[in-house]
Amino acid sequence: MLKILANKLLRPLAITLVSDWESPKTKTAEMSYSQRHLHWLKELGVTVCIDIGANAGQYGRQLIGLGYVGKIVSFEPLSVAFSQLEDAIKSYKKWTAQNLAISDIDGQLEINIAGNSQSSSLLQMKKRHRDAEPQSAYTDRELVAVAKLSTIWNRITEPADLVWIKIDTQGSERMVLNGLGRIPNQVVAVEVELSFSDLYDGQPSVPEMTQYLMDEGFEMVALEEVFREPVSHRTLQVNGIFLRRCD
Repeated sequence: MLKILANKLLRPLAITLVSDWESPKTKTAEMSYSQRHLHWLKELGVTVCIDIGANAGQYGRQLIGLGYVGKIVSFEPLSVAFSQLEDAIKSYKKWTAQNLAISDIDGQLEINIAGNSQSSSLLQMKKRHRDAEPQSAYTDRELVAVAKLSTIWNRITEPADLVWIKIDTQGSERMVLNGLGRIPNQVVAVEVELSFSDLYDGQPSVPEMTQYLMDEGFEMVALEEVFREPVSHRTLQVNGIFLRRCD
């Protein structure tokens, strides 16, 4: 009762008292997706987060807000979004960004620009996506530089780095991984957007992506809903976190 009263008084200061006798299991069960994210970053000793499909830097800001103190390397191909990303990285000295798409070739490709920017993709968007989010419809295209991760890997990581890869490329996530080849052992986690419905031409299914990452030595440990169909309330996209197996 005393703890409840104290917490009511401390609430305006964003302070919460926790009893010493509360078990680690209880605390873990109450962890949010973000708290688990930070827990794994620390537990795995991650030194570099590679942020592929950074848009305006939302993911990087989230990492910093969680308390992550390692390096962040962000990639964003769209010129307008990259300009916003450049502003974002000024707030964190260990955060760098490149105006580049990551895929399975080196060269140039045309990317489709979505009205909401975040749904832009190298792939063609399907009707179900547009119906669920009309503002995501394509409005233009832009010729962008593109590279394979394997081509630039030694420029963005050191051999001793422990790497977390986040991929949000709207359907072309498998192409990103194909451009890396075998995933290096120093990669300890892959965070990837997964679609339960076919939203882009040629995108892999959830079972395909899951099996691919399992074959590469990872296991799925968390899912977070990111996109839902407004009428049916069906989940269309989630973020999945895959950690390298310890066996």
